[in-house]
Amino acid sequence: MKIFTAPQVKALDRRTIKEQNLQTLELMERAAKAFTTWFLKKYDVRQKIQVLCGIGDNGGDGLAIARLLYERDYSVTVYVLRFSDNLTKDFKRNLESLRYRSIQIIYVEPGDKLPDLDENVVTIDAILGSGLSRPVDGWLGDIIQQVNKTAKTIIAVDIASGLFADEHTEKNSILPKQTFCFELPKLAFFFTENYARVGDWFVDTIQSSQGGIEETTTPYYYITKEMIKETYRPRSKFDHKGTYGRAMLIVGSKGMMGAGLLAAKAALRSGVGLATVHVPQCGYTIAQTAIPELMVSLDEHPDSFSQVPDLERYNAVGVGCGIGESKETTQALKSLLENTTLPMVIDASALNIIAENNWHHLIPKDSIITPHHGEFHRLFGKTSNDF
Repeated sequence: MKIFTAPQVKALDRRTIKEQNLQTLELMERAAKAFTTWFLKKYDVRQKIQVLCGIGDNGGDGLAIARLLYERDYSVTVYVLRFSDNLTKDFKRNLESLRYRSIQIIYVEPGDKLPDLDENVVTIDAILGSGLSRPVDGWLGDIIQQVNKTAKTIIAVDIASGLFADEHTEKNSILPKQTFCFELPKLAFFFTENYARVGDWFVDTIQSSQGGIEETTTPYYYITKEMIKETYRPRSKFDHKGTYGRAMLIVGSKGMMGAGLLAAKAALRSGVGLATVHVPQCGYTIAQTAIPELMVSLDEHPDSFSQVPDLERYNAVGVGCGIGESKETTQALKSLLENTTLPMVIDASALNIIAENNWHHLIPKDSIITPHHGEFHRLFGKTSNDF
């Protein structure tokens, strides 16, 4: 699944409206219906709801959601935060539609204090959307802080108010329990520092232009179950282990065999036909006993990876899990990187060795690296935030 920037999402909306001959209000209604359908599955009709709306299109989404939930017999109260006089056209239309229904609408003007929110009521945040252009502070920042203190269950519509979709957020934002977004997730959802600003997130389609999604380029992707299913190859009656490729995993050292064997199990589970582990001599009995279906290639060193095995018969290589950072291992890894053209997955100790010796240029083309937080910093330098 692709991850778009906020400007790309706006462009996708414009293309969807043009291609499908929609009014902007109709696309907003789709978004509100998608949220409402999800909400109905999560929260009982006896649950009271309060919707916090800004005066832009995200607020328009909130008003449409309030109407749809009211029509499903939920008890709904709407708070309109008038932080500007520039009400969008679709916000005005949705606000007008609420006036014909028995929904309490409370207007909160700049300088006013938001009435204390009932912690037993679900709060839907539709104040600000992904088009945020500056940090939220001042009166609206105070309102957001108050919401976070008094509301127990908050659900953000598309993105939490105050959270930047494509850059680091330093100041105030809503801290939701859940975020429901439309069509594609936001880049901000994937960073540890933003967990409290996102909570558990969910995404559903609003039938956006598929051509627009397919033709828009992005360096950011999210792997979904559907993508994994597309790579699955059903087994045929006459298939055998040679049909599904051979993988060599260069793993383990004295005292650190576990990580390598877990990687080998993962390779077998993913569908590799024949998996071989190259281990130091101390790992032979461990590997043969723990995973009998593995082939074992023995290094000449008793405790460490010190020689590159013959890779002629293999289709892919994994290296790094538990190999340590000894002198022998460092030299052997350099030889592997310089002389191997096979697709490679590089992890753990191998990444630390590459970082320590500044061997980034030796990483083969099309390799996959899997650093954790610390390994990433050693490879690319420390940063003040994940962006």
